[in-house]
Amino acid sequence: MLAPTLDISGAKCVEALERAGFTIQHESEGITVLARGYRAVVVPMLDQLTQPSLNAVLNATGICYGDFVLLVEGQTMDQIGRTRSGLRPRTMPPKEPADEG
Repeated sequence: MLAPTLDISGAKCVEALERAGFTIQHESEGITVLARGYRAVVVPMLDQLTQPSLNAVLNATGICYGDFVLLVEGQTMDQIGRTRSGLRPRTMPPKEPADEG
């Protein structure tokens, strides 16, 4: 499934990924390569990322779209929490009390 359209440049995308703990490994004309642990991602350095490019970046990072939007807005992963992709655990619904019958 493709991520909704987000008006974001490659440079802003890199800044958001750095807030998520990714570090720049390599920069060359037209791309920036970032890594965190065993995950690596190539970000095209465009004025505006296309929807397929953004989707590829999010798939490579394991960051969900909602968390990525928060990163773009300036939050860090510590502020957001950890996701099911390994960055924040899923919350479990509360257990219903046992019938005392």
